[in-house]
Amino acid sequence: MRCFLHLVKGKVALTDDIGVDAVDIGAAAAEILIALRDLRAADPDAENDWHGWSLEIVDCMGYVRGRISLDEPENMSTLQGHNG
Repeated sequence: MRCFLHLVKGKVALTDDIGVDAVDIGAAAAEILIALRDLRAADPDAENDWHGWSLEIVDCMGYVRGRISLDEPENMSTLQGHNG
């Protein structure tokens, strides 16, 4: 499935027009969490800029299928599934 990854904070949305291929939402979330962990390890100070932002996983129909808070990306419970 094609997933688009939108960065969202309040009314601000930075949309992904390219997307990535994933087996399912769970696989996409797992890859995102790995990438976020790697980014935090490479530049711990960058985390200060992430406060309040979320990453929405959106399907090709435009439905938000999951959301990961960048405030707590290491916690898988931050993934909230949406079956829209």
